[in-house]
Amino acid sequence: MGRARANTPFPNRAYTLLPSAHLLHGCFAETLALALAGRYESFSLGQGHITLERMQSILELARSQGFQPAPLYHGSHFITTTDLENFLRQAPQRI
Repeated sequence: MGRARANTPFPNRAYTLLPSAHLLHGCFAETLALALAGRYESFSLGQGHITLERMQSILELARSQGFQPAPLYHGSHFITTTDLENFLRQAPQRI
């Protein structure tokens, strides 16, 4: 499940359960980006039914409107570079 970071905070977080008011579910961000562009279409056609070309297209459209891919997080904890480095250092031991 993808996430996006908006350049302005989303006013009602009660329904998103995300750790920041700037984070949106990817499907919602896609809908907003399309609507802001005046494109009223079913773009990704459901989970798992989108091509790489269409992903690139929606990413470019969303970025032009101030959306960015969201940072990685687990629960309410944002995953830092240090977290990733620690995980990768321990990964061979877990296999």
